Amino acid sequence: MRTDVGDDTAPNLRREAENKVANSLASSPGRQSIEETQATVHELQVHQAELEIQNEELRRMQLELEGSRARYFDLYDRAPVGYFTLSELGLIIEANLTAANLLGAARRELAQQPLRTFVLPDDQDLFYHHRRRLLLTGEPQVDELRMFGPKGEPVWVRLDGVLAPAGADWPIWRAVVTDISAQKQVEAELERKISELAAEKDRAQAATTAKSQFLSLMSHEIRTPLNGILGMTELLLDDGLTGEAKGHALTIRDAGAALLSIINDILDFSKIEAGRMDLAVATFDLSRVVQEVVELMSVKAHEKRLELVLSYAPEAARAFEGDALRLRQIVLNLVSNAIKFTRKGRVSVEVSCAAFTDKTDTMRIAVRDTGIGIPPARRELLFQRFNQLDVSTTHKYGGSGLGLAISKQLVELMGGKIEVESQPGRGTVFTVEIPLARHSAEQSTAAPLPSGAQGVNAQPRSWAGTRVLVVDDNLINQRVASAMLLKLGCTVELAANGREGLTSTLGSAAPYDMIFMDCQMPEMDGYEATLAIRKSEGTGKHTPVVALTASALPEDRQRCLEAGMDGYLTKPVSITALRAALSEWLDPPASRSTQE
Repeated sequence: MRTDVGDDTAPNLRREAENKVANSLASSPGRQSIEETQATVHELQVHQAELEIQNEELRRMQLELEGSRARYFDLYDRAPVGYFTLSELGLIIEANLTAANLLGAARRELAQQPLRTFVLPDDQDLFYHHRRRLLLTGEPQVDELRMFGPKGEPVWVRLDGVLAPAGADWPIWRAVVTDISAQKQVEAELERKISELAAEKDRAQAATTAKSQFLSLMSHEIRTPLNGILGMTELLLDDGLTGEAKGHALTIRDAGAALLSIINDILDFSKIEAGRMDLAVATFDLSRVVQEVVELMSVKAHEKRLELVLSYAPEAARAFEGDALRLRQIVLNLVSNAIKFTRKGRVSVEVSCAAFTDKTDTMRIAVRDTGIGIPPARRELLFQRFNQLDVSTTHKYGGSGLGLAISKQLVELMGGKIEVESQPGRGTVFTVEIPLARHSAEQSTAAPLPSGAQGVNAQPRSWAGTRVLVVDDNLINQRVASAMLLKLGCTVELAANGREGLTSTLGSAAPYDMIFMDCQMPEMDGYEATLAIRKSEGTGKHTPVVALTASALPEDRQRCLEAGMDGYLTKPVSITALRAALSEWLDPPASRSTQE
């Protein structure tokens, strides 16, 4: 379309001037004077000059309009997106060059073609709904769909549809089509990578689960014979061995305890690594926790002729809320490590408050020794798993190399930090800082233990007349448990699996005072047997059932409690642990007879 501006304006103005002169001459009664004629001619010349100027301006404007129109169509054709003007039925009225190139067709071939024919069959429903929503609501519509490209290949496009402004004779649909194939490729690649990462995560999780299951199985299988080794050794030592025989028994006990420590370390590290280590929260006395560790390790320190001392700042709080068991484990690892690597001198445990807020104290526990020290190049490796100072120390000092790695991760799990300072040949100091919620009471309800005192009462108590059922499929475990319970004065009966245990419980003439139940057994496991016992009891008598199992993971304990068991002991079991279980769940026989 062409717009000509001012083509007829100059002749019209000229005719108007000539008519004016003719009318002037016609109205004169006689011949005009030469002066008047010259004036009229001059006026015509001025008019003509003005008209030429106006014509020139009009031609300039015409050229500018044509240039603007050319630039508009150039931009329209070369725009990075495709433009379509469509009829109400979706027929192409006009398309720019980009749109034609996108579809691989000449512009003239697109005229009166339905745009939907260029849409993939699977996406034509979406195209129809796009058009329908647009015509019904009049609101702009945006969808992503696929169209056929120049070679018939699918091309992802974004379709923006709008209606022509109000006042048109019929609805005109204008569509902007943007090629988003590259974007879709990036999205597809991203989805592929996410899928790969998810699969990799699943594989890693499966591997972690398999490793945890393997460790749990190995722990169970190792604890079972270890229960026999340590249990029988304890019974031998309790029988008053002397001389060389006692020394041999002590060596067996220490070797078994070292093996048990390694098993526990591996299980703990596995739980932390798998994110399955949960922290308990309860009120505890920090001074008591630390003192119990010092008292426990005092025997080892005495054997090496080391001085082991505890210093607790008098102004520091003692009662806190947190996981006393894990905190005890951290301090025990550090003190045990210090004693292990110290040949002479002393090991000291120093407790103080590093910082505090209204409700929280950051407690600092420093374990200082005069041992072999740590070379600077080796300090960064201290907290890595299965690492010790060098290969020779593994053979000389023993251990799994997991203690410090576990301690570091437990400290960080509690929101704290652990640091080390050392000089080779002059000793090492490990410093732990852990924020602990201060108990509401200013002072601990339990006073700190005096030096040399024991944390457990264990004074001997007779359990004569107490009827106990031990349910275990392993003969060695049966012998260990029954021998220890007999030593405590109990009357013991045995069952080889859960079904026998259930039969004995239901068919016994006199009820059992307590049942020690293994968990993994043939025919009927301990969980099923306990559930059956609880069902048979109803709301009547409740017989305490304590798990006695080699399964040592947190979920094992939870499963026992869910099955109706009252307590949970892990193998290898000691006579002290059995005595504590009897004390916790039963009154002494004399007290029971008095109550009856």
